[in-house]
Amino acid sequence: MEPTLQTQSQPVYQTSQLVLATPWSRLVARLLDSVINFFVSLVLLSPYLLIFLMEVPNFENDEPSPTFIIALITYSCVYIFFAFGFAYYYWIYRPAKHNGQTIGKQWMHIRVVDEFGQVPGQGTFFIRYILESLIAGVISIFVYITILFDDKRRALYDMIVKTMVIEE
Repeated sequence: MEPTLQTQSQPVYQTSQLVLATPWSRLVARLLDSVINFFVSLVLLSPYLLIFLMEVPNFENDEPSPTFIIALITYSCVYIFFAFGFAYYYWIYRPAKHNGQTIGKQWMHIRVVDEFGQVPGQGTFFIRYILESLIAGVISIFVYITILFDDKRRALYDMIVKTMVIEE
């Protein structure tokens, strides 16, 4: 049974109704999510390996065959479609529809809520994911160091979209 959160006129972190997730539980949840993403990527990338293993012995004069090029382009398009589809499902759709949780957050019993204690919508999770990806790619350690110094234990992307991670 899903907990019911009441709508409030002031942010819940000002009313002390939530227990913030610890930096360690957030880190472990992120690592679990990364492992899941790694294995999904392996599954999606395995046909690339097969294409290369089948074609490498056929290279003549260091030029790939037209079949190899067509297979590579076709699978690249398929891979991009499935990779974006999985990213959308895992980082945006699932948390918005499943109590603000990825699988890693679910295992760690933490979740993302907005400043009013409600599960954010897909739009907020989309912006959060884009910011997390962009910021983490540029200044990854700084993104998570803010968790240690912010009184609400928010990462930089949480501060921007006004979300926080709490314990269940």
